Amino acid sequence: MIRYILMIFVPCFFVLAAPTNVTVENAFERVVQTYQEKKWNELLTTSKRIVQEYAHTSFADEALFYQGVAYFHLKNYERANHFFSRFLKSKSAANHFEESLSYKYHIAEAYKVGVRKHLFGVSSFPKWVGGKEDAIQIFDELIRALPQDDLAAKALFSKGEILLTTGEYDESLEVYQELLRRFPSHDLAVESYLNIGRIYLEKIDSKQQDESLLHLAQLNYERFATAFPHEKRLEDAKKMIFDMQQKYADGLYEIGRFYERTKKKSAAGLYYERVVQQFPETKAARLSQMRLKKIGLSNKQ
Repeated sequence: MIRYILMIFVPCFFVLAAPTNVTVENAFERVVQTYQEKKWNELLTTSKRIVQEYAHTSFADEALFYQGVAYFHLKNYERANHFFSRFLKSKSAANHFEESLSYKYHIAEAYKVGVRKHLFGVSSFPKWVGGKEDAIQIFDELIRALPQDDLAAKALFSKGEILLTTGEYDESLEVYQELLRRFPSHDLAVESYLNIGRIYLEKIDSKQQDESLLHLAQLNYERFATAFPHEKRLEDAKKMIFDMQQKYADGLYEIGRFYERTKKKSAAGLYYERVVQQFPETKAARLSQMRLKKIGLSNKQ
């Protein structure tokens, strides 16, 4: 009977007597080991154990980071972002601060190029939900956290790209201009000047004839040329301005044609002459010269 009682209670004694900190340390060593060995499923299991069983220790805080890493490599970006955010709010955030933000940047980039999220945020549901709004939120977080870091420049540029592709041109312009103010010599500054030119080109409506856009595009080109005088892609920016001129000229020419069709030759002539004077290199200018001859009005240029 005594032997039976000892068999039950003696193991319990040793479990209770074992130092708790040793158990936590040993478990955490295994977390680090699986991380170094890139065993992502095992890393997820071991880091979860630390978080659940030793929640009030510094080891649990740091395990949040490793849990985020595991989810990231298993391509569950929603959960990864969640745990990186939790880690960055913890007392251990300084241990992997920039590394966590770098992972969050890559999550946002994945959402930017079309990676989708689980419906209702439930992992068992299909990935049907677009993640571009989440990407913008993450980029904003990075811009605030590291305002002068290279990662902030990348986040600004990517945020501008998302807004550009979704047709939010004014918001995109603000982002690119912010990038140029903060990082005037950055490699992405060149692409920012070009994207600003693309936005002005996209915003043109030949029917409304808002020539202020052309002036802004020309100013953007001048700043681009001043900042990067030997940049080969200056020619691309110059071509965008010419394409804008073509659109403006086409709009003026069509107004002239309207007046000509309604037998208002003098009004038509004014618009044709304006095309020839303001945009002499365009196709519309050549057509306008032909129309001026056709209706018997001389070019005043």
